[in-house]
Amino acid sequence: MDTAEIAKLVEQIRHHNKRYYDMDAPEISDPEYDALVKSLKAVDPNHPVFTEIGKPVYGEKYTHRTVMGSLNKCHTPEEVVEKLGKYNLVLMPKIDGCSLSLHYKGGKLIRAVTRGDGYVGEIITENAKMIKGVPHQIPDADGLGVVEVRGEAYIPKADFYGTMDQPGYAGFEKGLANPRNAAAGAIRHKDSKMTAERRVHFVAYKVIGVPGLQELKDQLEYLCRQGFSEVEYWTISMDCFSKDYLNHISTVIQKVKSMTWKFDIDGVVAIINDQRVVDELGYSGKCPKGAIAYKFETEKKRAIIKNIVWQLGRTGKVTPVAEIDPTPICGSTVARITLHNLTWLMAKNIGIGDTVLFEKANEIIPEVVEVLERVLSRNFNRPSACPCCGSLLEENGADLVCNESTCLGQAVQHVRFMLETLGVKGLDVTTLADMDEHGIIRVDQPWSVFDITNEALGAEGYGKTESAKWLAALKNVQATPAQVLACLGIEGWGETMFENLFARSKVPGAEWVRSLTAQAHPPHLLQHITAMGPGREAAFLKGVLEARELLKELAARVTLKAEVTGKLTGKSFCITGTLSKGRKEIQEMVKNAGGIVKDSVSKDLSFLVVGDDAGSKREKAVKLGITILSEAQLMEML
Repeated sequence: MDTAEIAKLVEQIRHHNKRYYDMDAPEISDPEYDALVKSLKAVDPNHPVFTEIGKPVYGEKYTHRTVMGSLNKCHTPEEVVEKLGKYNLVLMPKIDGCSLSLHYKGGKLIRAVTRGDGYVGEIITENAKMIKGVPHQIPDADGLGVVEVRGEAYIPKADFYGTMDQPGYAGFEKGLANPRNAAAGAIRHKDSKMTAERRVHFVAYKVIGVPGLQELKDQLEYLCRQGFSEVEYWTISMDCFSKDYLNHISTVIQKVKSMTWKFDIDGVVAIINDQRVVDELGYSGKCPKGAIAYKFETEKKRAIIKNIVWQLGRTGKVTPVAEIDPTPICGSTVARITLHNLTWLMAKNIGIGDTVLFEKANEIIPEVVEVLERVLSRNFNRPSACPCCGSLLEENGADLVCNESTCLGQAVQHVRFMLETLGVKGLDVTTLADMDEHGIIRVDQPWSVFDITNEALGAEGYGKTESAKWLAALKNVQATPAQVLACLGIEGWGETMFENLFARSKVPGAEWVRSLTAQAHPPHLLQHITAMGPGREAAFLKGVLEARELLKELAARVTLKAEVTGKLTGKSFCITGTLSKGRKEIQEMVKNAGGIVKDSVSKDLSFLVVGDDAGSKREKAVKLGITILSEAQLMEML
């Protein structure tokens, strides 16, 4: 490995270290990362970059003196009155940023802490000193002990949109997703200069430890005198359940929604003005009973359907996708909207040239809400042949399907699916198809991707850097038994379903893999399949029989991870609602402690973990008598 290649490898390691530790947004799996480290150690075992790996980049943990909670949510002014209508209220915009707690002693800033899970945060004092609107010294705190100021860190829209969301910003291929994520990454960065460069601002909304400030509006006025940025607020005088009281709340909500703010907002916060009442009411979980968040409806945008393209999937389904002009919505830019399937498209009667209203379902997946205007000529671009192999498409239920068993497109998609399931990144469908065309791999033999050689890549003109990246990602891949079996692509049998099977059968996953590679239908295991339902049993038997060669070859190339046992072994969990940590992160924590993660609530579920807006799953769990846990209770179990 020459000097340039070593430098490139170091650059990759630093990049992924930054993504993992600074931003909590890794781009590659742990095995891929380990492979990069191993490659560098083989040629330069004492490189300084190794001192940076695994080192937390934001400070030590800190337990909040009082809960730094989230807010219960509502969607109508009437709900605000129902919950808080006996009291004088303060209403203010709900800033979509990152909560911070600032501690001052003798007027000097001594500590800044992130919200974390509401109970424990992380100290980021040096970064906080770089935030605009955070005074390093406040004048009226002498002799008061520690004064705590809570508020929100954010990046102004004018600084973010058009700069930080642009491709290539700070080395990110597509730019940063939204101001909130950009702020979260900046305040936890190991280099406090990044906090300043991203122009993070702070606005305060609460102070603890100053006598005589029993009303929230008095606290806000105090904070303004100390040099903190002022947050606009409105007071609502109590007039128990009267029409004027409700109208006043409704008017303020509409005013906040219609105003132009320098930060992103996603609702209005209503808080009882008297702090003593708020303290007396206490908390429900991590949510104060004396406050509530009125959430705006999901943002919707207009767009014209420029084109409808049909995409081939690994199972042969050909699905429609609408292309629109890039449109910002909910903190990201959307250029493609799912149209689900043929039946859905025809029922909605969406054609090229139509003007539609769309939203991001659950603020994630772009989806058409309604058609606002239709053009006279209806064109759906409905294909008659597979966009890849040219075979005639057939209607199967709601879908158009390519049933050609030798379809190259399906095979390429299956290889990509297999790699994604195993956590191998970096090889997209275009690259895989090109490798197949040049004989480097055979997509009809998905396991051949693990047999790629540097010589073969070099012979076909692939660069040294990208070749090294692919080979590192494909080397020493480790996977759980559930991941390996999920690679077979059996309908209805994903990773979670296999984990549930292992738990139900009390047979280790590794034993399932070994037995199924030895014989397609091992009788000592099939007895456990029957209980999963006739449809799943039939799919399992058919799928294992058809994919047995893939299972054998894959098992020979992938290292099975040891079975995880821990505090949660034998217990199953379903996670729902909005939590302080990402749902995937919590699911991984449960799995790493030996627990089983389920997607739905059923009578054999051990626990339902609920966050804000838990919805129907909570109701079902109550009916079934399933134990319900808060996020904090789950953390205690862990």
